[in-house]
Amino acid sequence: MEVRKEELLSKADTEHDAALAAKDAFLLSQAGLFAEMASAEIKDIDEATTDAEAILVERREELTEIYAEQRRYEILLERKAEEARKLRAKKQQDALDEVAATMFANQS
Repeated sequence: MEVRKEELLSKADTEHDAALAAKDAFLLSQAGLFAEMASAEIKDIDEATTDAEAILVERREELTEIYAEQRRYEILLERKAEEARKLRAKKQQDALDEVAATMFANQS
């Protein structure tokens, strides 16, 4: 969009300079009309840029919220997995303890 704005400004200057050099009233009026049209288009570009930037800010905020929520779920899943791992380890240890107690009882 910035490129288009620069093109319009450059073209308006070129047309105005050419009309002045030619000392032609019709060309000067046409250059003035072109400058007005270019100015209107630049205004539209600026408004579109402002709107796009506002939308971009909103989307970034939404993504930040979504990422934070996703991270909360990931943490919960990690905690559940850790709890499950600890429970399995405890069950294995309890089974080993029972085997050891049984072997000790059988030796006596």
